[in-house]
Amino acid sequence: MKRFLLTLLTLFALVALAIAVPAQAQDKPDKLVISIWGGSWRDLVAETVARKFTAETGVPVEFITGGTIDRLNKEKLAKGNPESDITFTTSHVGWLYANDGLFEELDLAKIPNAKNLVDEARISPFHLGAWAYVYTIGYRADLLGNTKFDSWNDLWKPELKGKIAGPDFDPSHIIAVSAILSGSDAAHWEKGQEKLKELKPNFKAFYTNDANSQQLLASGETPVQIVLSMNAYYMIGQGVPITLAIPRKVRFSGSTAWP
Repeated sequence: MKRFLLTLLTLFALVALAIAVPAQAQDKPDKLVISIWGGSWRDLVAETVARKFTAETGVPVEFITGGTIDRLNKEKLAKGNPESDITFTTSHVGWLYANDGLFEELDLAKIPNAKNLVDEARISPFHLGAWAYVYTIGYRADLLGNTKFDSWNDLWKPELKGKIAGPDFDPSHIIAVSAILSGSDAAHWEKGQEKLKELKPNFKAFYTNDANSQQLLASGETPVQIVLSMNAYYMIGQGVPITLAIPRKVRFSGSTAWP
């Protein structure tokens, strides 16, 4: 059995797909296994959708947790014998699963809630969106003096040499930004490669997960980050003096939002 994928855009997709799984089998499955990030991600799904699923079907839900790329690598090694039925990951990494033959094509006729999906959630024949999230520029104004961020292009300022961090598991955000700043668009990302290379000296680290991102910002080791906005707001609530910039000069509705 190949697995189905849920990426991030509306929880309607998770409810629909999860409830559809037992309906496709001749016998009720012993359990439904979901691969997902740990912490608040796992708790959110466990306490809402999974609880509802079990109440309606009698089928318990189990979770396998781990980082984005770690879980992808495990599934590549286990190809043909997957350990989960549904996977949460990013839409971009989802294509890596799909291109490696790790997902089964979805039959939306068997998913009643599919009609409620917004167009942006229909990512491919293999994966649906279940959440929207925003990456933007977060920075420690207390450590950067008068540095401001009005444009994504400000990341290229020479005074930021060795001060920036970004995600190592999905760099598509800054790749798309580089393409747009080079007069192209995300669909023709390769036209931004030279611009992206010029940014290399300003990077100090690439974080591997949310905890690593938060540690780098909280310590000031990387006072500028391409950061998940909800992580920044969480840290602000914990007293870390982070400022979120919403760049105006690249058309992403102010930031980069990806399914």
